[in-house]
Amino acid sequence: MEQVLPALNVILVKPSKYDDDGYVIHHVRGVLPSNTLNALNGLIRDTAQKMGVNVDVHLMDETVQLVVPEKVMRKWSIPGVPTLVGLVGVQTNQFPRAVDLALRFRRLGAMVVMGGFHVSGSLALLGLTPELQQLREEGISLFAGEAEGRLEELLTDALKGNLKSVYWMGDLPDLTKEWAAPLVDESVAKRFVLPYAGTMDTSRGCVFKCSFCTIIHVQGNFMRHRSPELIEKHVREHYPRIKHYFFTDDNMSRNPQWREIFERLIRMREQEGMRITFMMQVDVPSYRLPGFVDLAARAGCTQVFIGLESLNADNLKAASKGQNKTNFYEEMIQAWHRHAIAVHTSYIIGFPHDTVESVRRDITALMEYVQPDQASFFMLTPLPGSVDHLEMTRRGEWMSADFNEYDSFHAAQNHPNMSKEEWFNVYREAWRRFYSVENLTKILSRATPESYWGIFKSAVWYAYATHCEEAHPMITGFWRLKGRTERRSTFPMESRLAYAWRRTKDTVVLSWRIFKLLLMFEKIWRATWLTKRTAEWRQGVAQAKEAQLQRQQRAIAKVVAFVTYLHLRMGQSRAVWQDAWQLLKRGKLWHPRLYLNGVYGTLLGISELLTRGWLFLMNFALET
Repeated sequence: MEQVLPALNVILVKPSKYDDDGYVIHHVRGVLPSNTLNALNGLIRDTAQKMGVNVDVHLMDETVQLVVPEKVMRKWSIPGVPTLVGLVGVQTNQFPRAVDLALRFRRLGAMVVMGGFHVSGSLALLGLTPELQQLREEGISLFAGEAEGRLEELLTDALKGNLKSVYWMGDLPDLTKEWAAPLVDESVAKRFVLPYAGTMDTSRGCVFKCSFCTIIHVQGNFMRHRSPELIEKHVREHYPRIKHYFFTDDNMSRNPQWREIFERLIRMREQEGMRITFMMQVDVPSYRLPGFVDLAARAGCTQVFIGLESLNADNLKAASKGQNKTNFYEEMIQAWHRHAIAVHTSYIIGFPHDTVESVRRDITALMEYVQPDQASFFMLTPLPGSVDHLEMTRRGEWMSADFNEYDSFHAAQNHPNMSKEEWFNVYREAWRRFYSVENLTKILSRATPESYWGIFKSAVWYAYATHCEEAHPMITGFWRLKGRTERRSTFPMESRLAYAWRRTKDTVVLSWRIFKLLLMFEKIWRATWLTKRTAEWRQGVAQAKEAQLQRQQRAIAKVVAFVTYLHLRMGQSRAVWQDAWQLLKRGKLWHPRLYLNGVYGTLLGISELLTRGWLFLMNFALET
């Protein structure tokens, strides 16, 4: 049978970023698969099916796969079939790497389109910025905004071999309609620690106006939500292969349908035994919504991600984050903890009112009084698409020209109270202090049996990133790799010998740090789980022994009571013998009662002796 060639070949690439030495950041194992890749995989296949077009879709996540365009095209390009390469989910810090990949794919003859928050945010607030205009001139198309309902136009143009230079956002899609659910690619999923953790957004947008946020200018400053029926349908279709979900909503607590979504999950868990769990992002005041925390716990929520951002009220006011009230932080954490739900907070360092000393004080307060189970720290960064970036652009303030530094752990702007070195050092200090042996021991000592291992595993991941790779956990997997030839063009390519020496040193240092990390967590485990479980075991043994002793004493008391009763009854033996003696005195030697009394009296006498012996032994046992 003759093989039918596809009409279109689609390669989706989620790019990584360059490190400070110019090497692409990727790891042997990632942690959580990309929601963007899985979502677009499902949407493109569904759109092509409706169009009646045969497509081949290939996915690559550069956080766990080094992307070499020449090798990719040799592997997947098909003669006579147009190839569309999509650089997807491109954040600002990934933009330089995405541009390098796009140019190489374009030179190899592929059509290239780039989307993500950098493109979408820049076009939304600034229009065609110089770096985007340069991409257009190189023949690379820009895709701004969300993909639902807009992929048919893109695929039609790709089939014709003539992409538009810009695919503008237009109206935001209606999420209540049926949509193609995210589709996991096995070849990519197997490279992650949590390969079958599902990702899904139940809503998009946010009602707040934080000045550092890009969400509201790309997905809207209002809430759009998916149908609860469709969410339930998706969860059912993928169970039991997918049992844990990360709801990627920027703020799920403002989804108008949160109650119905939770109630559907509760029915599935409590009535049908479907052990579904999830984590979600919510705002600080969400715990005050009537029934929200309780229903979330019953629905299977195990962790919430909450943007505290700062303990300084002046900083929150400057960031237009008035919904956060610092005096509610402790109460909020306790509300989630009462339902055994772990709390992961984000904290931004570098707001206008921060100083080195104030940041240190605030981190101490965060650990000792607020007491979240996990924390992610960020350096304030003016991301394109945010109000901060727009205002700084209008004022002409300095911002780094290298988008690779817009990753929230480089100083991409000046700070009024700290030098770049001071700012970075106090940021790194916050990571080291929070993920120290002392603080992690306190956190895990407070954890419930239900939440302990989830917090423990997350702490291992974050401490590994902090102590071993000295990088932000959200771009860190496990065991860093470096491709010699995939180095940023502004750095020279190392010789094989120099590269081998670099990798040897990296491997030795990383191995030693991992060894120390294992010893660190063995110590933490002993001080928390093992100590707690040993104490509980000893208490359980003591309680069992006490219960056994009480059962023995109750049994002995019952025997004593019974024998005492017999003894009292056997006190009649004297009266029996006296009756027999009177019969003998009267000479009634053949009277039947005389012989019956004799036998009965003998038995009573023996019983009385035995009773006295038992009483003595029982009393002796009770006294000892």
